[in-house]
Order: sequence, then structure tokens, then C-alpha cells
Amino acid sequence: MAIPNLHHLRLFHAVAHDGTLTGAARWLNLSPSALSAQLRALEAALGHDLFERRGRGLVLTEAGRIALDHADAIFRTAEDLTAILRQHGPGQRALRVGALATLSRNFQLEFLRPVLGRPDVEVVLRSGSQAELLRGLEALALDAVLTNLAPPRDAASRYLLHSLDRQPVSLIGTPARANPPLPLDVRLASAPLILPTPETALRAGFDALAARLTYEPATGVIEVVASDRESRSEMAQFLARDLLGVEFRDEKVPMRHYDLAVLLAPHSFPTDVEDGIERVEVRQLRLMPIDAVGERVTLECLSKADRNIWTMAEARLGPGNPLSGGWVATQAKLATKFHRKPGARRGRTLPLTITMPHGCNLKDQTEEEQVIGEKYLRRWGILVDDPVVVED
Repeated sequence: MAIPNLHHLRLFHAVAHDGTLTGAARWLNLSPSALSAQLRALEAALGHDLFERRGRGLVLTEAGRIALDHADAIFRTAEDLTAILRQHGPGQRALRVGALATLSRNFQLEFLRPVLGRPDVEVVLRSGSQAELLRGLEALALDAVLTNLAPPRDAASRYLLHSLDRQPVSLIGTPARANPPLPLDVRLASAPLILPTPETALRAGFDALAARLTYEPATGVIEVVASDRESRSEMAQFLARDLLGVEFRDEKVPMRHYDLAVLLAPHSFPTDVEDGIERVEVRQLRLMPIDAVGERVTLECLSKADRNIWTMAEARLGPGNPLSGGWVATQAKLATKFHRKPGARRGRTLPLTITMPHGCNLKDQTEEEQVIGEKYLRRWGILVDDPVVVED
């Protein structure tokens, strides 16, 4: 299909907004017959009828509505370009920033305040959805995007992410809701809650908080997942004093323990449909022989391979396959592939590296990814309980 003639597109734009051929022709200073011929040429180029006649007026077809949406965007961009260049003085540069439509206006203003009013900088701020803004960034129509929804971070991603700020979040209720003191998971399960929708960053953060704070009434142990000891202590104090109303004693508790023995044989990796996971791949296994010290073997199966790591090892190594016995897995790299969401170019990937006995890069992922990763590592038998207290 040839690229539409922009002159024809301008004429179509005028007719679509006027609603009549005669009125648009008068405004364009053309005869109705000449205008009609130009529209037919555009329809022939696009391969679709753009209008259907009803009475004395013209009504857009479905193809016409799609064409009008794009025409509006094209001519709006042209008008913006003209306005920017008209105001663009010598030495002036344009800073084009996209902001998520739901992002705080106060935050946007504070972020842009250092350049607002500068004679050498023209600030262009666009609001839109995450998908629209990322497309603009990829097309170089935007210089930066302000969002509280972290885009996918995988090998195919070209985005550079910088954390700018954190937003405090409160759980608000009547005093009667706080009595009697109950474990957080029990209170959240029994109390009615009004929460943001699941696709928002705030909801993901709340779900992650609920997953990272657990309390066992029988033992009095509070389990906290955090990146450093100070954060773990602060979150544990919040749970104990503010939500449970009990005395807080900062004592060491068991760290998480990972067991990779389940990956020595083919694994099915069961998942829930609602999490949108397409498949799980074992990309790499590092193995150590039971009867020797200082020896390692690494098996790697890339995403483009036509078989999994177990069938590859059997086919390539035969009787000497270390997965057949006599070896232990010391490190594994998993790739969880998600289905592509509407508007996205590809499905995101959650990469996980697990190192025996306590190492995992799950804490480096987004809060939503931490919730998903912890859920399935437990289900697959990789994340298990550890009764041993480990020093920081």
C-alpha cells in the first residue's frame, strides 16, 4: 500500500470534520466535484471507502474513523512543530517530556521546575498512557518519560531507568478496625478494602508489601523481605508496633534457602492463567561433582534453542551427562516469559538467577515481579524454609 498523499489527507480531514462535501468545498475554495475526485483518489490509495452517504450528509465508515484518528494526530503534530519553531529563538533547545496521565501533577511540576522559565529551553510536556509514551520514546519524539510503572527490563529492552522519588502510602481506616490486634494477613483477608486497580503501580506496591510482611502468631516471628538490614528492621517495627500492637524485639531470623535439586530432572513449572505467563525456561545450570573439589560444569541453553536444557544435555553428553547423577546444581538461571499485552511490541521476561544456598536476584526486580517470583519459586520447590540463622 502506497503512503497516502498528505494533500488528499488534508482534504479528507476537512470533509470529515465538516460532515458535508458542499460545506468543506466552500471552506477549501474548491468545487464539490473536484473535492469528490480527490477523496476518491485517497480511498483508492487506502483500499477502503471512507464515507457513506446518509441523506445530504456524509458519515464515516469504520475505516474512515481510523483514518480520521491518524489524520488528527498528524496535523496536530504539524501544528505543534510550527508553534515550537515559531517560538524557538537562537540557541534555544526543546526538552520533550512525556508523563503518565495518572502521575501526580505536583510531582511533574517539581521535576520540571529547574528548567521552567529558562530562555534557552522550550519545555514540551505530553500526557498519555504508558504504551503511547514508550512508543514516543522509541520514535525519538520524546527525550524522557515520567512514569511510576516500570517498563520491562530484559535483554531486549533499551530503556535506561532512574529512580527519582518515592511516594508514601497509608492504609486508612476507622479506630474500630484496629481492635482487636490481628495478624496483618488475617486483617487484610477479613477487612473490606478499597484498593487501586491491579494494573497501577500503587496496587503492585501494596500487594508486594503484603507479600513481604508475614507474621506467625505461634512463634512470634516476623518475616520481612528487604534489600538491607535497616529497611528490614524498620518494616518489622511498623508491623509489630503499629499494626499488631505488640513489643518488637530485633532478633536474627532464618534467611531464605534455595534448593536446586528439582532442576536436575525435567520440570513442568506449573503456573496460574491469571498471571499471564507463557512459559518458563531453564537457561543455565552450573553443576559441581559430589566427589571432587574445585571442578564446575556449566550447561547453557539459549532462548533460540529448539529443545530444553535436559534434552540438550542428554543428546550432547550421552552417558557422561552430569544431570544423570553424581552432580549437584549450585546455580541456575531461569527466564519466565509473559504473554504480550495489548499495545506492547513483545512480552516481558522476568530473569532470575538463583545461587545455592541463599542467593537470588529477586530483590533486584520490581515489586510486582518480586511477588510473582516468590510465589512460583515456592510452588516449584526451589524456595524452601531454612531453620538455620545466618548472619548478615
